[in-house]
Amino acid sequence: MGCQSIPMDKGMSAELGNSASVVLCGLGEECRIGMLFAQLPEGTPTNDEITLKIPKLDCGEKYCARYQVFNPNGMQGKSGGIPDKTQKVTLSLADLVEADEISKSTEGEWLITVRMWFADNDGNEMSALGWSFVRINVLDKNYINIGCDDPVVAWRVGLPGGHEAQYTSKLRSALCGSH
Repeated sequence: MGCQSIPMDKGMSAELGNSASVVLCGLGEECRIGMLFAQLPEGTPTNDEITLKIPKLDCGEKYCARYQVFNPNGMQGKSGGIPDKTQKVTLSLADLVEADEISKSTEGEWLITVRMWFADNDGNEMSALGWSFVRINVLDKNYINIGCDDPVVAWRVGLPGGHEAQYTSKLRSALCGSH
């Protein structure tokens, strides 16, 4: 494999340190390292996308990285290669939940692993493993989220950065302010 040479990190690997380290984007969230979390109502179509972001790798092979999805039951789900010189792969939510719409049976947490191949400063082939999680919480189809300054807000809690959490007496909540 003709991998590109890169600066070598002398610290403990993310894999050995048990650090969820792959960047994921999607499900209405900003890009996150380690975990995407979404609360989706029952009946939501699964056409949303989740994008795995990795460094641009130049290994001279068809794939410089491979991903594997593990379902909430631990079984292997979708997998594939991330082509040479490509920095992302996009999965549909349907690829994870294996359904056309969200239901109580699609609730859970998926592990996504990514293995990348590259060369050290001496041209020796190396690899690194990283992972992240996608967590889907399914809301009852009759549940209604509150908005900021909803008339039923009972409590307001100040948060760093000018944010505010607002709660009702039934603990429905909203995160308000710049985020």
